Amino acid sequence: MNKAECRKYAGEPLRIRANSGLLCADQIEWLTTARVRVIDHRRTLVLQVYSRAGAAQGDLLPKWTVFQQKDDYLTLERREDGTASWRTACFERLSPDWNFVSRCAFLTQSDRKCISRFFHDDTRDGFGCLTAHQKLIQENRRQARERKERRKINMRMQSVPPAPRGLKRWLCRKIMPAYFFYDAVKGRKTVPGVCSACGREISLSGVRYNGNALCPSCGRELIMKSRGRMGKLTDQETCQVIQRTAPDEVVVRVFKATLHHADPELDLWEAARQFIRQKPGGSLEVDHYYSSFGVWKAGTRPVFSHWQYNFAADVCGYVYPGNLPDALRDTPWQYCPVTQFCGYFQEPVELRPLLTSYITQPKIEHLVKVGFCDLVSDILYRYPTLRLDWEQNRTHRLLRVGAEDVPFLRDMRIRASSLTDFQAYCRMGLKDRQALFLWQNRHGIHYIERNILPFMEVTTPHRFMRYVDGQTRRLTTRTGLGRRYQNTYDVVREYADYLDLCRKLEFPLSDSVLFPRDLQKAHDRAAAQWKQELDAKMRRDFHAAMESVRLHADFELDGMVVLCPQSPEDIIQEGQVLHHCVGTYVDRVAKQECVILFLRRAAEADKPFYTLEIRNRKVVQARSANNRPATPKVQRFLDQWEREVLQAA
Repeated sequence: MNKAECRKYAGEPLRIRANSGLLCADQIEWLTTARVRVIDHRRTLVLQVYSRAGAAQGDLLPKWTVFQQKDDYLTLERREDGTASWRTACFERLSPDWNFVSRCAFLTQSDRKCISRFFHDDTRDGFGCLTAHQKLIQENRRQARERKERRKINMRMQSVPPAPRGLKRWLCRKIMPAYFFYDAVKGRKTVPGVCSACGREISLSGVRYNGNALCPSCGRELIMKSRGRMGKLTDQETCQVIQRTAPDEVVVRVFKATLHHADPELDLWEAARQFIRQKPGGSLEVDHYYSSFGVWKAGTRPVFSHWQYNFAADVCGYVYPGNLPDALRDTPWQYCPVTQFCGYFQEPVELRPLLTSYITQPKIEHLVKVGFCDLVSDILYRYPTLRLDWEQNRTHRLLRVGAEDVPFLRDMRIRASSLTDFQAYCRMGLKDRQALFLWQNRHGIHYIERNILPFMEVTTPHRFMRYVDGQTRRLTTRTGLGRRYQNTYDVVREYADYLDLCRKLEFPLSDSVLFPRDLQKAHDRAAAQWKQELDAKMRRDFHAAMESVRLHADFELDGMVVLCPQSPEDIIQEGQVLHHCVGTYVDRVAKQECVILFLRRAAEADKPFYTLEIRNRKVVQARSANNRPATPKVQRFLDQWEREVLQAA
């Protein structure tokens, strides 16, 4: 549609009498006129949409001008500042109001019939005819987009080679669960049957239902199944096939295998494809496609619920090894350790993170080959931000540990979270870090930043472990109310809390302080002393805060007086007598976040009456018994006190 030509027919002023009844119809919000014009040699329906309220006030220019042709439509919208912009929305979506069309009215009956004549539609007229044909245009546009997208996807899929010939055989022999099918016969020591993996007839002794045995022919571990008891036995597995589609691109094909053992023909269908391409600049591009009733669609497979397993949408599977060397040769993934990584776990994995991470972090190959597959798994799927020095070529420098620690960590099958703890020990230069690490893992000690590292600044790992073990034996065997430790972790947490208290109290960290004979008693004494110091500080802060507001309490009127609490206990007692929560405000008063004052009757100054909360020289709360608000008389007193005392100070 030629926008420049369309603009010539936009902005036609509304021709309506000033005393027209349409201008007074409150149920109408928009007025519409319709004309047929020839624009750029094409018949075009031009609809001018005016605001009724605006027209009543003299604004006769249209809000929207809709240009409708047989197979296309476009709208020019006038903004409040006088500028205009083009919109592709259909007529009923021009306004955000859900009942926009019902609030529109044609200026004349000829305007209404003009739309029907334009579309040659006698079944509908007016806005119904317009919206119906616009929806038809939208549907045609959607189908055209789908056809274009489908052609693009089909061209993409032409680069995918056929599936490997040995895929089904590999699935049946190596991946699908293997069974020994037999007919139960009482009294026979050796039972004949069939191995589902190799298909050969074999005989086994000691047969029992759901028992395990090895096939003497193919060596697979078999599950024994009696044909009379097994019912409809079905197995499902997922596998992945890597194939090269271009020198810088591979595709990961996800296949779903279903085997009904009543009919031992393997049902194999392809569920998803993941194209991974390295761009010339080194960046990666990953395109996801999934199969829906034999048609490839872009994106990942939709699932009904993310909390329920969906076999069709699962992209984790066993990796087919038969074509790997040829598939990865002369690609950026030529040296990617797919075989070593997948062979180590012998379980379903997701290949895409391995292939993509290999490009950005090629040292993954080094970690896999030296035996840190568990750590690589955490990097790929759980902790991609693990702190490693990817610029280093030596294993210990890559892991940020000592050279003597590499065999130890490999034997430990170190994971990412544990490696972070060990790296902290290395940064501190601990000599007994391996023994400390083993001790930590044996007792399940977590959060070493709080529970272990503070001790390494003042003692050695050996002395720390020996003391904790001794206290654990002592404290976990106590009976009665004094037993509050269940294991070593409980003792370590208490010990860390004790050290923190000692530092707050500024105790000299001598051996007698660091290693008390009874940790429980030493901790309780330190906690009590720290509480006393906190209470003393709170009282000092409280009295300092009260001294700054004592002048505000010097006011008496209408038999009422404002008093200042003398101690934190006064506020607590006030809350207990009046049954409200002012007792919890003591810390806020000490921190000068607010001020608490008492309103009493002058004749009963010792009897709680109202409690006042002051912030920024204003009364924000006035509460009596059971949180009742101020009466009109009390409120008049507070207003005058706030005006003459608080605001005047």
